[in-house]
Amino acid sequence: IDWCEVVAAPERPLPPAAARVVETWRLQGSRVNVHLAAGPQFWAAPETVDCPNLIAASSAALTHDAANA
Repeated sequence: IDWCEVVAAPERPLPPAAARVVETWRLQGSRVNVHLAAGPQFWAAPETVDCPNLIAASSAALTHDAANA
């Protein structure tokens, strides 16, 4: 599982609710890779917002998974 999370700043940790989900999945035996991407809260914006860091994190996760398949 690759979990991509948008955070306000690069140094921000995974939000507590997301961290609990990730920990639960790991305790159940799932391999979870967390990818943090600093960017705007595009889901709350009234207009289209680009989040290049999320695109980069998602692409890196997919590329890594494909290389290790």
